[in-house]
Amino acid sequence: MNWRQMTTDQRLMLALAVLVSCAMLWAILAPVDQIVRAEGRIIAAGRAQIVQHLEGGIVQQILVREGQVVSAGDVLMRLSDVQANTSVQQGRSRQHALLAQQARLTAEAQGQAEPKFSADIPEDIQREALNAFKERLARVRSERAVIGQQHTQRQAELSEARSRIVSTQVELDLARKQSTMMDVLAKKGAASQMELLESQSRTQRLTTTLNDIQASLPRLQAAVSELAARLDEAQARFRADARTELTQVSAELSKLSLAVDGDTDRLDRTEVRAPTNGYINRLNFNTMGGVVKPGEVLLEITPNQGPVAVEARVRPNDRASLRPGLTTRVMIGAYDYAVYGALNGRLVEVSADTLPDESGQRYYRVLIQTDTPSQRMASLAILPGMTARADVVLGQRSVMTYLLSPLLRFKQQAFTEPT
Repeated sequence: MNWRQMTTDQRLMLALAVLVSCAMLWAILAPVDQIVRAEGRIIAAGRAQIVQHLEGGIVQQILVREGQVVSAGDVLMRLSDVQANTSVQQGRSRQHALLAQQARLTAEAQGQAEPKFSADIPEDIQREALNAFKERLARVRSERAVIGQQHTQRQAELSEARSRIVSTQVELDLARKQSTMMDVLAKKGAASQMELLESQSRTQRLTTTLNDIQASLPRLQAAVSELAARLDEAQARFRADARTELTQVSAELSKLSLAVDGDTDRLDRTEVRAPTNGYINRLNFNTMGGVVKPGEVLLEITPNQGPVAVEARVRPNDRASLRPGLTTRVMIGAYDYAVYGALNGRLVEVSADTLPDESGQRYYRVLIQTDTPSQRMASLAILPGMTARADVVLGQRSVMTYLLSPLLRFKQQAFTEPT
């Protein structure tokens, strides 16, 4: 019998039989999740960040309020620290002066034409250092000019003495020849004894003069050498003094830089910044002018980024099926599950014993850690305290098993009587 030969009732019965067969096949083969449902709330996955202030101070400005969402680095509060501000200003002023002095001394030690100042040094300090450089350079140049004049004078005296030695030697040679000739003439009676004595006396005077001039040469040469050394010494002493002072200034500058950095850090800390993304959970100071003690807690920030945790309750009857590591699906009560979906996660903790709720009913506390939210969920504000429903997936079973489970339970309990 084919389809065309069947009556309407037969066709209906066949279609119904096929439909029932397909439904039974689907019920046998199609899997469904076996779950334990837990109701709970969102809690912060990370611990609250306590924001303290190291030195303390006076509250100058409060820029946040409780419950406000902040980002890492946001300024939350400003404190007033007059002492730190004054120390930083004085330290930087002294630092600029030392930097200018360091540049001046470097130019003096290295023989530069002018100091090379850093751009951040104020112009008035640069002018003072440049004037000091010019004055010190003019002083050493004046000293060297005086020594140079003395050196030139002694060199002239030395040259003159050498010239006189040459001329006196020539004159002495002639006088000696003349004296010899006069001695011969006097022996022959052609010259008087007086003329001979005068010739000999002149020779003796020239000899004495020549000896005196020759004796002065070492003294004049020593004077010239000494003055030349003094010229070099004046320049070397100027540079050596500059290097010695430069070492002292550099050491003082290093020490001052550490102090200024410390004061600057202290001044920067007057701006209290958020250490992490989150929301202000507790604000301990609400009025300007309040005094903050060193180390006192200013506020608390609860992190709001990354995965969230769920603290939920399950019935004692479901405890036997639970174990850490089971997969979970978390639906946030504030957002429609059909639109935004759920957060995937895992069961990480089950309380060791039951706890009583407000009505005295017992329950097990479970802790669920969610995974990184999907792109759709990541754009939502999921805050601690929001209600949540978690499905803990125990495994899978067929639809047929699910439908027959009430009958199986009834079979186990039927025709039994407790003793």
